[in-house]
Amino acid sequence: MGISATKIFEFAYAHYLPQYEGNCQRLHGHTGKLEVTVERMSGGYNSEGFVVDFKHMKEITEYAVLDKIDHQCLNTLTDHPFHDNPTSERLLEWAVLRLQREIKRRFGECVQLKRVKIWESSTSYVEWTA
Repeated sequence: MGISATKIFEFAYAHYLPQYEGNCQRLHGHTGKLEVTVERMSGGYNSEGFVVDFKHMKEITEYAVLDKIDHQCLNTLTDHPFHDNPTSERLLEWAVLRLQREIKRRFGECVQLKRVKIWESSTSYVEWTA
């Protein structure tokens, strides 16, 4: 177990859940939060004193995830695997795969994604942990 770093992002999106019976079947919007936690595999931090510079976490998360979904209707993003039923769980799976790929590209094996949360409201979130 080592030191981890977490950065939290806010983003806006709309969606509807066609397979859901209830209000969420209709188009509605969220101001979501995305929490990204990483850990340096050797434990501790790099020569600069960071697990990962928060500036780099921001660049990675914006490139891999937020630039694709912020202020979008998720159902209209037909090149995304979740577009037909964009639940928070499916959005989370997609985000984790993209974050893992980009973290590995930038840091190799020395930094690992440890946890990702997507909050769809102030009281509800889905979570992935390594």
